[in-house]
Amino acid sequence: MHLSTKYLAVAGMFLAAAAVGLLKNTDTPGADLHSDTALHPAPQSISIDTPDVLGVDTFSHDEFRTTIQETVLPGLIYLRLPPPITNNSDTDERIIRAAKTRGYRLQGVANSLLDSVDNEFLHPDAAQAWTLMKESALRENVELVLKSGYRSVEQQRELFLGRLSSIVGSVTNTSFPDWAIDAVLATASPPGFSRHHSGFTIDIADQSQPNFDLSAGYEWMSANNFESAKMFGFMPSYPTDTAAQGPNPESWEFVWVGKNATFSRPNRSDEVIRHD
Repeated sequence: MHLSTKYLAVAGMFLAAAAVGLLKNTDTPGADLHSDTALHPAPQSISIDTPDVLGVDTFSHDEFRTTIQETVLPGLIYLRLPPPITNNSDTDERIIRAAKTRGYRLQGVANSLLDSVDNEFLHPDAAQAWTLMKESALRENVELVLKSGYRSVEQQRELFLGRLSSIVGSVTNTSFPDWAIDAVLATASPPGFSRHHSGFTIDIADQSQPNFDLSAGYEWMSANNFESAKMFGFMPSYPTDTAAQGPNPESWEFVWVGKNATFSRPNRSDEVIRHD
């Protein structure tokens, strides 16, 4: 599929939904999930200069989480309210409530052209950084593979419902029990809550080891407080020993936040990192 066609199809999903009133408020239970204010643009970006960098910063695992949450990336639309999941408002409310309890947050959705790289789609900044990082790893005999990049809200919905149905045995069952919802939330984001919506998030693998946690690739990425990842502007998306971050730790997922966020700078204070 041509790059711009894929993007237009994604944007068109929201435009078509709004046009036929699917995002309008109603008086039915769970109507707050479908609002005509469901989408709004990203906050205005303020560029931060990057001269005089001192090297990559050191982060606690909770600081990785906070930095990812507070970094404002370009080309995104931010969801105000969760999109529909099961077409059962009561079930959707239970899923969203459980997701928020685990620490899931609504995410930005790509609203700009994405680059095709290694059979996936990424924001151009993330695509370039991934390519450079992969080449750097290969020079050290580590073969990283891109397994997943951009994922639309509808694709995430299908993934989430597929895992639910694999547990309860029927994709048509929209009254999923709480225990099944909790089990799926441990490994999968509900639609609207996945960092893959942005086009800045990657899942990677190592060709030599199917268990990424035990691979040379993970060792290379994570050594010295994820120094190799940070050199290219990436941070671990869901590291270990982090409270209320959503899913269980995922060693294979990384988010591009840019070197503004990963590198030290003189006189840097607590600030929200923004990119033009």
